[in-house]
Parts: sequence; structure tokens; C-alpha cells
Amino acid sequence: MHGPCPEHAELDVSANRARLFVIGAGHVAQAIAPVAALAGFELAVFDDREEFLEKPAFADVRTGAYDVDELDEAMPALTDDDYILIITRDHARDERALVSLVHRPYRYLGMIGSRRKVHTVLARIVRREVGLGRPRPDFSRVRAPIGLDLGGRSPAEIAVSVIAELVADRRGGDGAPMNLVPELSRHDPSDRSAS
Repeated sequence: MHGPCPEHAELDVSANRARLFVIGAGHVAQAIAPVAALAGFELAVFDDREEFLEKPAFADVRTGAYDVDELDEAMPALTDDDYILIITRDHARDERALVSLVHRPYRYLGMIGSRRKVHTVLARIVRREVGLGRPRPDFSRVRAPIGLDLGGRSPAEIAVSVIAELVADRRGGDGAPMNLVPELSRHDPSDRSAS
């Protein structure tokens, strides 16, 4: 069964807002902030560039001037219910953030990037960890690239895609279209027993 129709939609005013930590404060993070707030996430954004944290998109958001090597300090008490997005300004920072966070508790840990970037970053991490005699990191729960495949390219379109994936995870959805018209068009529209 697909989701509710609009007349049955509920306003979720519970105090149980899911926590969303965003690592990086660039254009995509600035687009994500208002969409995440509307979707009921309690947002915190971290970036070492303080001038980015002062952008209007983050006016009502908890921010912190932390670089990716300081994430333990920025997020000391992560839980299995927390959502984390890695969307820094470069691959090296994304990689360091992922290494820092993959062993910590989370519900969702995702990293932005092209398929090529994701392959490159994960391969580098595995090579380095194995080369140091450490176990291969478990990336089985990591999401990369992040978001649903909506075909978007702009920061706003990417934000909608990413938050849609987080909402689907939080609410148990699958991201599939809710369109019933093709199914209903195969039946006599006057036959109410088919619905």
C-alpha cells in the first residue's frame, strides 16, 4: 500500500525530531537545511569555514566550526537513530570524515559524490586500512552516492533527492512512485470493489 493521500496527511509536531548532522556547509548543505527542517529533522552543520556557517540558510540551525578531524568533538554522543551526511568541499575531507564516522553509531551515514568518486574513496580507505594491518572497514550500511535518483543537478534538486531518501528511511518508504493510475486504468473505473 502506498502512502496517505493529502487529506489524511498529518502534521508531525512531536518532540522526537530525528537528528541530522551535515558535515560541510557549501551550496548543497545550504539547500538541504530548509528542506530538512520542513521534513522534521533537527539539523546541525559543521564546517571549518566560519563564514560559510554564517550563511542565511543556517540562521536557525546549530552550527560548529569543526574540520573533519574534529568530528569526535563536534558529535560526541551519536546514537543509532542519527542521520549523517558527508558533503564537504573536497574528496580528501569526505574520505577523512567517512573513516572517522564509519565505526560510530548511526542510522544513516551517507557521502555525496559521483559513482567514480565513491569507488575511488572506498578503495583508498580499504587499501590504507589493510596496508596498516587493520581490518577492512565495514561499509555495508554506508550510502554513497546519497539521494534518490531523481535526475537532479542543481543544489536544490540534490537537496530534495537527499531528504527524500532520508524521509523514506525514517518512515519505512521505498521511494517508489505512488501513482495508481496505470493500475486503475486496467479496471472498470465504475467498479469500486477494485480499489
